[in-house]
Amino acid sequence: MKTLNFIFLLCCTCLLPTLTQAQEFEWAIQPQFEWAGSFSEGLAAIKQNGKYGYINKQGQLVIQLQFDNANSFSEGLAFIYQNGQFGFINQQGQWIIQPQFTNANSFSEGLAKAEAQNNNKYGFINKNGEWIIQPKFPIVGKFSDGLAAVCQNGRWGFINKNGEWVIQPQFGWAFSFSKGLAAALQKNGKWGFIDKQGQWVIQPQFEDYSDFETSYFSEGLFSVKQNGKCGFIDKQGQWVIQPQFKYAYCFSEGLSIVGNSNVGFINKEGQWIIKPQFDFEKAKSFSEGLAAVEQNGKWGFIKNPLTNPVSQNKPTIVWQNPTSDSNVISGNFNIKVCVQSTSQISGVKVFVNGNEVYSALKAPQVVVNDGCQFVVERTISLQEGKNSVVIQAANSAGTTSSVTRTLTYQSPVVVLQQPKVYAVVVGVSDYSSDLNSSGIGDLTYCHTDADAVYRFLQTPEGGSVPSSQLIKLTNSQATKENILSSCYTLFGKAGANDLIMLFISGHGGKNVFVSYDAILSHEDLKKVIYNSKAKRKLCIADACHAGSWNKQASNAMLKGLSADETRALYYNSLNNSSDGLALFMSAQTGETSIDDIELRQGLFTYYYLEGLKGNADTNYDRIITISELYNYVKDKVSKRAVSRYGNSQTPELNGTFDHNMPIGIRSN
Repeated sequence: MKTLNFIFLLCCTCLLPTLTQAQEFEWAIQPQFEWAGSFSEGLAAIKQNGKYGYINKQGQLVIQLQFDNANSFSEGLAFIYQNGQFGFINQQGQWIIQPQFTNANSFSEGLAKAEAQNNNKYGFINKNGEWIIQPKFPIVGKFSDGLAAVCQNGRWGFINKNGEWVIQPQFGWAFSFSKGLAAALQKNGKWGFIDKQGQWVIQPQFEDYSDFETSYFSEGLFSVKQNGKCGFIDKQGQWVIQPQFKYAYCFSEGLSIVGNSNVGFINKEGQWIIKPQFDFEKAKSFSEGLAAVEQNGKWGFIKNPLTNPVSQNKPTIVWQNPTSDSNVISGNFNIKVCVQSTSQISGVKVFVNGNEVYSALKAPQVVVNDGCQFVVERTISLQEGKNSVVIQAANSAGTTSSVTRTLTYQSPVVVLQQPKVYAVVVGVSDYSSDLNSSGIGDLTYCHTDADAVYRFLQTPEGGSVPSSQLIKLTNSQATKENILSSCYTLFGKAGANDLIMLFISGHGGKNVFVSYDAILSHEDLKKVIYNSKAKRKLCIADACHAGSWNKQASNAMLKGLSADETRALYYNSLNNSSDGLALFMSAQTGETSIDDIELRQGLFTYYYLEGLKGNADTNYDRIITISELYNYVKDKVSKRAVSRYGNSQTPELNGTFDHNMPIGIRSN
């Protein structure tokens, strides 16, 4: 059955950020990595060519690319995922504790939490890999201020380093202490802060917490959420920065990552220091003077402008063609850039999608007709979709500048005869009293999962499916009879060239889903799906044991484009895909499908929709295929399930189908 995980978020009220203070930022290490973590103890984990290693602050690889996953150093060690197990290495890349744990985390105060393979319980180890506190807890936090939050029998309390209870289990959830305070969830569903005696210092009053990674006061402030918006409170529980953001992370080195559609960095006065320009989850907090951020699909590191002010003696770079981000219709484009500086220009480079395509060293001080000291004018080659073009210039004063233009190249779209999409979308959070009394409990976000999928299908990226081709059934509407009759009716309208889609979010068991009022077998649903004439069929299930759906299924589908262009590209791609049946399941047989209260959705459905919004378009061709979506969702879900909840949830994609079948279109 779906597992409900309690999490918490908090927010603020005084200051409103202004863009007038926003500064430029300087790259310390140019974007070039597939992924990057924060610097800690002089090193940062990076990913390149599918493997992880570590770089220093000069961007030099000091621990070779060799690991399946890697994390920040703490107390001289970093926990590493290798061949399905966790272990620890030192800063020379040598194994200090061999991979042997199902899960692990960083050392703190000499101890690290780890999950034993023999019983899947958590305890704490020392730096020799020895158990100091035996593995007996289902989930634990890290030691801080001498105490660690642990869960026993569904309630949270705190133990000391001898494994003795200091604060008895009594909270719905709890997080690490920081300078004498720890966030805790009261029985009324509100969050507050306790002291080391377990007494409330800030009464439970907050809905949720907003920084899923830190979860403690940092630099005197805590990021919190109220009424759906995030801000910051102080240690008296008073708002310091008004709730106004969708995302807000704890302060680090004087700056916090905040934003709505995009994120940037504010200071403690709520002023923008770096304006919003990064995608959510594509910027990390400053650490040791640097922050990892992603730009156009590549990660690099920027300098903290509070400690490294942007130099006023920097070269000036002015784009003459194009003058702004542009959509282009040719794969070969002529750029023209003017570079000026009060000091001798010592070099100019051009990067396209992270690859250097032009370099001029010791550029001459020549004033040309338009007043520029140095002009870059050349034709560059573009790939289909978005292209990041970066101009970097340096001068003899030792300062550098870089500016970026995004050029979106889209070849003309040929619209073929348009197939149709028919979808039945089901989500059940509240079950009938009869099922409740038989032991099937209610869930939290399954009906909102269905709402979100239904809305996406109506967008241009989802095909702008008309309401006459959609049926949504949630909670009491989603009876067994209604689900089957809706599928028979709607899927019966589909022709051979069309696509049918069934999405279900709710409880599941081996070979069954659970409707509002009854058990719904996989066989019942397969009969309806196979009965349709549509040559492309897609079933998506966010439910426990979803992988038990017939792994031998024999027959699937399912640059700033305008809405019309987006729809045309989707249906054109769909027309060119082959037939078959794809079964996209949220978890393997025997696994729990997580209802993620942090994300306020099912974990699978959240990343399913994030992938459809464009994040799964790994080859930047705008077309999100079933295979791209599966690879993205599997990576995100399995990692978060392990790192955040200590559970295993591995989505599956089964059936015989065209792996290039389009599921959605990236429009921007």
